Order: sequence, then C-alpha cells, then structure tokens
Amino acid sequence: LLSAPRGQILAGTSCLASTRDAAPRDVVIAAEVFGHAAFRAGGGGYPGTLMGMTAQLRQFFHDVHRHGELVARHAAGRPGPRPPFDADLEAGRPLLRGEVRLVCEAESARDIERWGRLAREFGLTIGISGGREAFRHAGDLAERGVPVFLTLDWGDEPKDPHAKDKKEKKAKAPAVAIDAAAPAAEAGAEPREQEEGAQAAPDGEDEEADGPLEYEEPLAVREERRRQWEERRDTAMALHEAGAPFAFGSGSKSPADLLKNVRTLVEHGLPVDVALAGLTSSAADL
Repeated sequence: LLSAPRGQILAGTSCLASTRDAAPRDVVIAAEVFGHAAFRAGGGGYPGTLMGMTAQLRQFFHDVHRHGELVARHAAGRPGPRPPFDADLEAGRPLLRGEVRLVCEAESARDIERWGRLAREFGLTIGISGGREAFRHAGDLAERGVPVFLTLDWGDEPKDPHAKDKKEKKAKAPAVAIDAAAPAAEAGAEPREQEEGAQAAPDGEDEEADGPLEYEEPLAVREERRRQWEERRDTAMALHEAGAPFAFGSGSKSPADLLKNVRTLVEHGLPVDVALAGLTSSAADL
C-alpha cells in the first residue's frame, strides 16, 4: 500500500508499507517515497484561488532555491548570512534537485499542463495522479517520461443514445404467429380499420401522452457527452499506445472499485498483460 497525504498544496510524502498483520516496524518498506502536491488549500483566504496557489508554489520554490544557495555558501565558509533553520525549505530541496518525484493531482488536461509548466520552470521530476484527461497529453507524457497513476474516476456514465438500436440489431426478427382458428379473409372484403373494442385517438392527440411533455436533449448533445466519457474511460489505452508509463491506484475509492474498473478496461480493449502490469510490476517499478 502506498499511503499518500492530500488536502494541501504540498501535503507531504507518501509511505510504502506491507498490508500484512505485523508491528509497524516490520511493515514499513519505505518511509518516504514521493512528495505530493495539488491545487488545493485548506482554510479561507489566500491562497484560495488557482492563481494564488500557483503564486504560492512558485514563491516557495524560489525560496527553496535561495535557501540552498545560503546553505552551500555557509558550508564553503564564504561570507554571508547564516542559513535559518526551516524544515519546510529543507524538505523542498530534494524536490528541486530532482531526487524526489513530486506526484501532482490532476484530473483535467489544463491542470496537467500547469504542473508541466511548473516542472519545466524549476526542474522538478513529476508524476500525475488521477489523470482523467491524461489522454490529451499522452504523447508529451511519454516523451518526457512522466508517469501517471490512474485512479479511474471517469465520472457518471451517460447512457449510450444508440444502445437500443444496437440491441435491436442483435435481436432476431420475431416469428410470425398464425392463428389457425381465424377465418380466412373473404375475397373482395374490405379490411377493417381497427379491431373491435379499440378506440381511435382524436385528431391531434397522442394516445400515449398522459402527462406533461418532457424535454429530451438533442441526439448530437447526447452523442458528444457519451464520446467524451468514453475518451476518459479509454485513457489507459491511449497512454499504452503512446508508450507513457502508468499504473493504477485506488485514490479515495476502495480496491474493489479499482478492480471493477480495470476489468471494464480489459473488456473494452486494454490488453490483459498491460492491465495486470498496471496493478503489479509497473506500479512496483515506479
């Protein structure tokens, strides 16, 4: 289990532990694995907006850079102010040196772009967690070797507007039933307009309309919503085809939900060996 903190811009580091029943000293495999970041801040006020959180991150990494220079000057015996004790700035130095990967929460393509720009500006080694729209940057992520930890949260599945048509195509045409007891039509007889006991609906009225009319979205809108959802669902396939590294993670949901979604991916074309690696060896490699 890789247990990761969340809820702040820079929330801390994750711990890799075995889930077997034993004392904590015997289950911790790696006390610190990744740093974790998100465009999220607790409390009110600054930095409560995306602009504020981006500015706070940039200021923090500039401060870490300056702190590193002060530490280096002091260690070399050069004149200048003594570096202050600051645990936060010290924790940021391995991130700037690329020694610790910063895993950034990003579901949208825009957030992936934002983390990418910050990584290039400060030389960070990053990963992406969530990755709902990572398919839009699959080629760039593959080229830069940025891993994606897919939590497979695709949002609510919209109905397939053509599901009924697809079902009808698969169904065989019903057999025609012949009532042997019914008398044959007499030659020259006029067909009856309606069966006995049936009543014709008055002109201009729908015989099935018993209540108020309900608005139905245009077909093109429903098709587009379904297409976008399928793109998000198929993100793992896009990353695999582009050669981008990825693994699966449960995120805030249960492992059972994760396995259910991975099975769905396999049913829609993800190779079984790739799906298995995303749950085992690929995750271990990362």
